[in-house]
Amino acid sequence: VPCIDLIKSSFQVINLSSPVDYRQDQNLGEGRDNDASLKYFDFSNRGKVELLFNELCPDAGSVDLNVFGRMLAISKGVLGNCALFNFKELFEESKSSADYIEICKSFKQIFIINIPKLNADARNEIRRIITFVDQAYESKVKLYIESEIEIVENLKRVKDELVSLI
Repeated sequence: VPCIDLIKSSFQVINLSSPVDYRQDQNLGEGRDNDASLKYFDFSNRGKVELLFNELCPDAGSVDLNVFGRMLAISKGVLGNCALFNFKELFEESKSSADYIEICKSFKQIFIINIPKLNADARNEIRRIITFVDQAYESKVKLYIESEIEIVENLKRVKDELVSLI
């Protein structure tokens, strides 16, 4: 590849090899509360995410967040701790990246339930999921997701469906 040859000829390349690939170390973040993580529950465990939420946030109630002067209503949450969202309210309703930034700044743990198997018609919802997950990762929010199928598999299915339409 010409670009790589150009880089090698123009810069000093230092090999940082290591016997451990830290990108694949699943236990790297254990024991640190501020690490982002994702816990997935399929529909065979339906209700488990909500039970876990109720255990961790027994005092949850409605919360209003201020996003650029407008109020964003969260139906179930505890500021600074956790919030529970249904797929419909978080991804089908029109939300902006500013909404997701404020949500992720306001809660350390976010629980999302009832994510269905998606198809190519759900383009807007998919964009919102990707935007939200990116923001949750950046904010080191712990996500608990209840989905009909694993979320990455869900998104890959839709990508494959869209590619087949081209």
